[in-house]
Amino acid sequence: MFFLAIYTTHTSTGNGAANVNVLFGSIFGISPRAAATAAVIAAVLIAVLLAIARPLLFASLDPAVAAARGVPVRVLGPVFLAVVGATAAEASQAIGALLLFGLLAAPAAAAQRLTDRPWRALALSGLLAVIAMWAGLCLAYTAPKLPASFANMTFAAGEYALAALYSAGSRRRAERRTPDRSSAEPSADPLPVG
Repeated sequence: MFFLAIYTTHTSTGNGAANVNVLFGSIFGISPRAAATAAVIAAVLIAVLLAIARPLLFASLDPAVAAARGVPVRVLGPVFLAVVGATAAEASQAIGALLLFGLLAAPAAAAQRLTDRPWRALALSGLLAVIAMWAGLCLAYTAPKLPASFANMTFAAGEYALAALYSAGSRRRAERRTPDRSSAEPSADPLPVG
């Protein structure tokens, strides 16, 4: 991505604004028709993801057992990559190619820090992504000189940082509550019998 940014900005002789939009997005510049198309594509991608979610989780945890149980393991990988690719292609016009992968990864990583249940993490990841987008949009709207994509990514990174702090704190609290069994010494004198 970094090479793409350098290459497109230094070798272009045409419209520099188009290069900036590809790299950093322009969410406030999307037409209503493009927004409607993006919403339809997002709905289809969500439906496909929900349709393959259970077999994909099974195949991710144990591919050999999943294949033995009849899960089409070889098909799930490319289908999931196609869903991620279509998501990246559609979202890049709004958020830009440079910050897109951070917005794909940060909410999921934060959700992983907050729960160890896969379905809860999937829902929480989506919720955190929506919160980061709307919070970033509101901030960028109130501060017009702040780029919207930067504000969105700032909130997504902040969500991850807060989730990491919370999980570290809860892990420390759990360690304090459980007694350390390695320091317990066995009794030297056996109990007398009878």
